[in-house]
Amino acid sequence: HTLLLHSTYALSTPQQIGTLGGSPVMGCLPKQPIPQQTVQIDMNGLELDRQTDRCAHGSADTALFVWPLANYAAWHKASGIDHTAGVAASDPYGGHFGENLLVDGEYASEERIRIGDIWLWGERRVEVTTPRQPCYMLNIAVPGALGWALRTGLCGWYFKLLNGPGPVPAYEAQLQLLQTGSGPTIAEAFRSK
Repeated sequence: HTLLLHSTYALSTPQQIGTLGGSPVMGCLPKQPIPQQTVQIDMNGLELDRQTDRCAHGSADTALFVWPLANYAAWHKASGIDHTAGVAASDPYGGHFGENLLVDGEYASEERIRIGDIWLWGERRVEVTTPRQPCYMLNIAVPGALGWALRTGLCGWYFKLLNGPGPVPAYEAQLQLLQTGSGPTIAEAFRSK
């Protein structure tokens, strides 16, 4: 089984994403396309990426946020907002939901991915750890997305790095499933929370 990597995203400097109660809210959404063909990863994620709330995102277990391309199509249908315009290896566009990896393919779904799945990305091994629990920052950056994610279960998932730091392809790569996890699917885990 494979995941087809469309694009990789990061944001190195937090920016104002909106306001809450009249006060500015700083966040790292949307992420921006990685400008080169490879990127370094380590136990905390992509070298070019930052998070404003490391309690919720960016620990070793939540180092890389993965988002299926099909979820953008579902969001477009529900909201009328098309964030997929221009998504292609030659014109990467995404990062609106805070994802680091935008993936496609038959296996790229919360119903297929299992906690504990181990994938090979370049020469780095990554493991599926947990569904993404959408937070208030997502709803500020993409109004309505929090409720939509909770209703649909389209949440994405996190990877942690299993072997040492190193370079990985940022575009047009395949992630190969090395081992199927023994945990629930991402959809099952998300519904149980």
